[in-house]
Amino acid sequence: MRGQTRRVGAALAIVLLVIAGLAVVARSADDPNASAGNWPRGDVQPAYMDNVDKVMNAIGDGKVDDAVALMDVMKKNPDLREQTRSRLNDLHLQEGNGYGYDVVSVQRFSDRLHIVSVLGYYQDFPVLFRFQMYHPKGQNDPWMVLDFEIHANVAEELKDTPIDYVRHRSVTTK
Repeated sequence: MRGQTRRVGAALAIVLLVIAGLAVVARSADDPNASAGNWPRGDVQPAYMDNVDKVMNAIGDGKVDDAVALMDVMKKNPDLREQTRSRLNDLHLQEGNGYGYDVVSVQRFSDRLHIVSVLGYYQDFPVLFRFQMYHPKGQNDPWMVLDFEIHANVAEELKDTPIDYVRHRSVTTK
């Protein structure tokens, strides 16, 4: 009986060590200050993330015109620019300033086309912002926002996102 208790105790200790090790790995993957190696597939943070951060910070601060001006697609399409301004202004009027955002998914369709999904947090509900980033000539050409979408139905929009692409990178505002 005593030998059986020791085996059960040893097995329990091993299980607890494995769980503790997994918890440490999970915590480091969720750390917003973690190294760039935590991006999907171990890549470094893409160059376009600075632009995405600028747009999201402007949206979160209610600086709609600044946010729209940072997106290339808005410069070439006045109807889309006005529609986007209107939706962002309505969001700001209804919800006020945002409480931060998470980059929740980066889908890489090629080296030149990525879709970045960002959850913006507000008082009553989160909002999904989706950026289509395009790098037309490759390495030496700057990334541009080819398309921008706003979705209120977050669960519906993210339900088919492959788990492989999900990456938690929190940014909390003041």
